[in-house]
Amino acid sequence: MKALLTSAFAVICLTTTPHLHAADTSAASKKIDELLAAGWRKQKLQPNAPVGDEVFLRRAYLTVAGRIPTYQEATAFLKSEAPNKRAQLVDALLDSEGYTHHFLSYWSDVLRAQSVGVAGSTTAQNYLNFLRDSLKTNKPYDQLARELVSSAGTCFDTGAIGYYMR
Repeated sequence: MKALLTSAFAVICLTTTPHLHAADTSAASKKIDELLAAGWRKQKLQPNAPVGDEVFLRRAYLTVAGRIPTYQEATAFLKSEAPNKRAQLVDALLDSEGYTHHFLSYWSDVLRAQSVGVAGSTTAQNYLNFLRDSLKTNKPYDQLARELVSSAGTCFDTGAIGYYMR
């Protein structure tokens, strides 16, 4: 079963993905919008109407940071008249600790990372630190998968080996 999970994860993630920076996101967003529109036309569906700023704000925070915005965050966003305030919000959330913590929780579940290692050891923390740093630096998933499945050594050498020690 472990080999099957390893293989499935590797196949999903080993596709080369470009590393996007904030300046590159508009081209990627446009391409995604085109693909969605083509799918809607093919299925003869009408897209939903765009949501208001209040709904967008809440959805963005819940999806990216795993929490609702504070009163101050909501007020600042809703008062902003910047034409690209939604893109700025998404970029800020992706650079936040909230994103790192929220997606560390998700990937810890997917990759079966635990805070306590084999026989109660604390070596599993290196694996969690490796995952946290990978998310924080926006490491591409294909690179993350390669590092996990090709890791060697001890947990003190590299946190990626924790993938095999879980």
